[in-house]
Amino acid sequence: MFNCEMLALARESRGYTQSNLARVTGFPQSRISRYENGTLRPTHEAVSDLARALRYPERFFEQTDPRFGLGNSFLFHRKRQAMPVAEVRRLEAEINIFRMRINRLMRGLDFEHDNEFVTYEVDEDGTPEEIAQMVRAGWKLPAGPVRNLTAAIESAGGIVVLTRFHPKVDGISAWVTPTPPLFFLNDRAPADRTRWTLAHEAGHVIMHRQARPDIEPEADRFASELLMPAADIRDDLSNLTLPKAAALKLEWRVSIQALVRRARDVGAIPSEKYKSLCVQISKAGIRRNEPNPIAPEAPQNLRAILGTHRIEHGYGNSELSEIALAFPDEFDELFACAQPGLRIAK
Repeated sequence: MFNCEMLALARESRGYTQSNLARVTGFPQSRISRYENGTLRPTHEAVSDLARALRYPERFFEQTDPRFGLGNSFLFHRKRQAMPVAEVRRLEAEINIFRMRINRLMRGLDFEHDNEFVTYEVDEDGTPEEIAQMVRAGWKLPAGPVRNLTAAIESAGGIVVLTRFHPKVDGISAWVTPTPPLFFLNDRAPADRTRWTLAHEAGHVIMHRQARPDIEPEADRFASELLMPAADIRDDLSNLTLPKAAALKLEWRVSIQALVRRARDVGAIPSEKYKSLCVQISKAGIRRNEPNPIAPEAPQNLRAILGTHRIEHGYGNSELSEIALAFPDEFDELFACAQPGLRIAK
């Protein structure tokens, strides 16, 4: 049962155009086009050639999982600048395929977690700040800084994946049932930016199951309150200076720039002081290279999933790669950080 959608997905994940794939396989481009639009079904030999060229097992092209695009109510991405269309298509394909693989790896596992992701509607249930406060309460987070945001996200069943993205992309979130919320973070970003991105993406999956015109500023407001509750941080931000912000960075585990912006937003400093601090940040070169780097957070849930398969079920990497419909070398590369770890109930 050849699925033409999977051919297009596989091609885009490798960064190929139809012309590129035609050259690699020796097929006419018109035939590739007809395969992808479903007007021509490839022979078994043709599927083998396509699988070899795209470096996917033949069974990959039989999957029937739905595909979702970036920026709709299921998938969100935080990018620093506009990206070329071809790169967006490739990124979208890679995330969809990774989601499919996680879904297959989780089949038959009872994924236990202490807390839950609960969705809210902005305005109907409250402001982004009020929703962040409800999330903190629901996840039983104590007052003050969130010491380990990754652990909090994963305690509610989310899966955080550190991966190598296009340098213009900080992170992507996806929540397509039955797969739990997935958060893909750029492993080249500093830890303070990664935490902000993770909080921002959590805001998306919690508040934005339906598209809205102001989802980006709403996710930023959610992230600010989740990481720096106004009632807890306001006194710390009074009489703020850059040296003081650098010290607070280590306590609150957010960037100096985020602290300065938060000080203005909660009324701890006047707008004139905020503008002055922004000028100082620019002159000091802090925007690109902040002092006092914080330690990164290590995700655990993906380790737990693979560890359960390895330890409880006795699977090796070749068997796991078969479940994920990947070749062993690519599976090892994709899941290099997910070594046996925490256990999940069978």
